[in-house]
This record gives sequence, structure tokens and C-alpha cells, in this order.
Amino acid sequence: MRGKIAAGLIEYTPIEKTNFPVKGENLAFIHCIWVIPPFQKKGVAKALVEDFVARTSRLSGAAVIAYEGESWWGFFDYMPKAFFAKLGFEEIRRSGNSVLMLKNYGNAKLPELILSHSSAASNQARANVEFFWSTQCPYSWWVARRLEREFGKTAQLELKLVNTNERKAVEEFGLTFGLRIDGRTLFDRIPSWDEAKNAVESVGNVG
Repeated sequence: MRGKIAAGLIEYTPIEKTNFPVKGENLAFIHCIWVIPPFQKKGVAKALVEDFVARTSRLSGAAVIAYEGESWWGFFDYMPKAFFAKLGFEEIRRSGNSVLMLKNYGNAKLPELILSHSSAASNQARANVEFFWSTQCPYSWWVARRLEREFGKTAQLELKLVNTNERKAVEEFGLTFGLRIDGRTLFDRIPSWDEAKNAVESVGNVG
């Protein structure tokens, strides 16, 4: 903006390289779009996507995991399905509130979601808490470290922090970000610190 301020960003990668729970070929995959508050609702996000489409036009298409009917962290819509639908992306498949969408540039093969694999509930006296994080979003790393500080030595539960930087971990668990307790997925996105803390404290009245 005026050569001085970065109004927003779009992050993307070849779908074969992404550590998000999706698989496909010859597609560009959008990780995230952010627009800083002073420039929101001024066409910046649309301009970023239009530039992205122009830059990736040599491929067969573009894919994204968007969201519907969910207010992230209780106060804002993040990567909303309606926004991408207006720009020509079509729903391919969904899992809960997560929606896999495709913009077909021509002859694109449909991508697929890698679905979350819920493990069996724990039969042990201690609850099994799994938090999935990646340095793709530094905030998830911060929540992971704080969970470790506050609950890492709690007798009532066993905390496992799962680093999903490597694609093989995403393929194993079907999650890049999220929180599971005793095999049940509570969040398949990045929970806020308060969401994660409240969920963990509810296990056996930890706190």
C-alpha cells in the first residue's frame, strides 16, 4: 500500500508439498490469507487471490480448505467459504466445518481431504490429550508451549504435543492443527489459548 505498508499476504504452495490434510496433483494450495485491520473490507483479499490465480495459471487449478458456520476464536471469520465461492472456487468435500474447495483452471483432477483418524478412547486412569501444531502458524507453537508449561506435569492427564511440520505426520493423523482428548477430536483447527485451556481443564477437573 503506497509502497510502505504490507496491507496483507497470501501464502501458498504446490499441493504435493503442503502439510495441510489434503492431497492432489498439479494444483496450487492456499494456506492462508491475512489482511491487517486498516485495510480489511477494501478489496485487498480479492486482489491477493486474483494475483495468485494469475501467477499459478500454468497449473491445472487451485485448492483451499475454507470454513463455514464457524467463528474462529469466537470473534472473526477466517478463510470463509462464501469469500472463495465468489471468486470461482467450488466445494469438493467437507469434514465438519472444514470445506475443501477447488478453482479449476482446466482439466484439474479433484483433490481429496485426508480425514482425521480418531484413535480409541483411553482405558487408562489418565486422560490422553493430543495437541497438533505446526510452525506454519507460530501461534499454534505458542499454544503448544503454554500447554506444556501448565499441564505437562499434571497427574490427571498425559499431554502429547504433535509436530505436523512433516507431511507424514499429517497423513498419519489427518490433522495439521487441533486438539483431541481420549481419541475424540474437539478442534480440527487452531484453538485459541482460552479454548485449549478450558478443554484441558475440563478433563478430570484439572486446573
